[in-house]
Amino acid sequence: MKDVFVGKDVIELVGNAMYLEPLTVYREYIQNSVDAIDEAIDQGLLEDTSKSNIEINVDVAERKIVIRDNGAGISKLEFLDRMLSIGGSKKRKTNARGFRGVGRLAGLGYCQELIFRSRSAGDSVCQLKWDVRKIKKVLTQYDGDGEISELIKDVTDFTELPSEEYPNHFFEIEMVKPIRVGGDTIMNIDRINSFISQIAPVPFSNTFTHADKIKEHVNKFGKLKEYNIFINGSDQSVVKPYENSYEISDVKSGYLKDEIEPLTIENLNGDVSAVGWISHHDYYGAITPAARVGGLRVRIGNIQIGERGVFSEVFPEERFNSWTIGELYIFDKGLIPNGRRDGFEHNGHLTNLKNKLLPYTYEVAKQCRKQSSLRNVRKRIELALNHADTIADIIEQGSLTPTAAELKRSEAKGRLVEAESFLISAQFDDEQLTKINENIDVLNERLKINISSSGSSLDNLPKLERDAFNKVFDLVYAYSSNQNSAKVLIDKIIKSL
Repeated sequence: MKDVFVGKDVIELVGNAMYLEPLTVYREYIQNSVDAIDEAIDQGLLEDTSKSNIEINVDVAERKIVIRDNGAGISKLEFLDRMLSIGGSKKRKTNARGFRGVGRLAGLGYCQELIFRSRSAGDSVCQLKWDVRKIKKVLTQYDGDGEISELIKDVTDFTELPSEEYPNHFFEIEMVKPIRVGGDTIMNIDRINSFISQIAPVPFSNTFTHADKIKEHVNKFGKLKEYNIFINGSDQSVVKPYENSYEISDVKSGYLKDEIEPLTIENLNGDVSAVGWISHHDYYGAITPAARVGGLRVRIGNIQIGERGVFSEVFPEERFNSWTIGELYIFDKGLIPNGRRDGFEHNGHLTNLKNKLLPYTYEVAKQCRKQSSLRNVRKRIELALNHADTIADIIEQGSLTPTAAELKRSEAKGRLVEAESFLISAQFDDEQLTKINENIDVLNERLKINISSSGSSLDNLPKLERDAFNKVFDLVYAYSSNQNSAKVLIDKIIKSL
């Protein structure tokens, strides 16, 4: 049997082709950091995740990114073996989040030099540099000969560093001269913060009222681990973007209901496959990506898999996924993320999960349709009440003849009856029902005005002149397509008289 040949192009595949979004490098390195922190806890180096510390420093002036964690680090004995291997990670079949052994090379596609530094407790500090410019030059001149090991030896440099300058145990990645792609998002602090808040295993905000309920539910089945991530020296760690409300536009917000709907999904063996939560809300429509909370988010080890639409096909209509606010935490080892972690490998475990999500997603769809229908009814009620309110203003203006005023009152009462009929057919909650009924009662009281004795705004004019103006005003209202505009006009005329 011939020897297996692995060509140099593999480096380009794992460094460029696997990661299409520059910000993905932060997910890969944070994933490795939290695994290292878990290892430090297991070794007794850290008490628990509350002592975790992942620092991301983006130096725009120097064009440099440094990501450092206080995890267990890598010993000098293992450093080169682990940093130079591609695939075959020792994490496979463990509780670690990464297991393919290629994520650390994600930065190769986005910088000129990639540097790894690490130290395990009581050991020396090791450093490995990858010269990305040299990699690209070699691959450009590549004639098909030469194995990947030859390339790696040629483009990497190993050194030991003075230990006193570094923590007792740590791991860090330095990306030197990140390339400008995608609007230079890899150096954009706001974009980085937004991305990390959604994908990373960070805590919920202290102001999010559902946080304790969610953690209590998830912790019944598996520990919900949260880690501290700081960006550019901030004393506030990054938190998930969930709050009690969400922005719909610059002037409008939606609000979450008081209770969450807990999710518990069993796997093919009857064990727990996944747990999670959905928070019903106002369901005004699709939640804009800028709100950062839309979609049923899916997480393994509290790290998001894919984007907000990863399970959108589970909904009766895919658009309803973007109306949803919730998370699903995967515990089933049979549910395996694909290489890019933007979805899952297709198998029976995935099919089972999707099938058992259907009752929950159908309920979301039901709520979406119900709230959409109620909004349409509410608009018709508001239109009827606004019309009646305008007529009440016109009658109180005192500019019409008694006959015209009486006709207007009948018209307004008809609109109130219309509003009441819509109200009976709808299923508003008690608060909405009370508010609408109060508005109807107020308008009914206003329409009880005694027209014949209410007086006129033109009482200071002689009767013949007053009657003439009343008839003219009757005609203005009768032929105007906009009653509010007509009232404004007549108010000005009366004021001038």
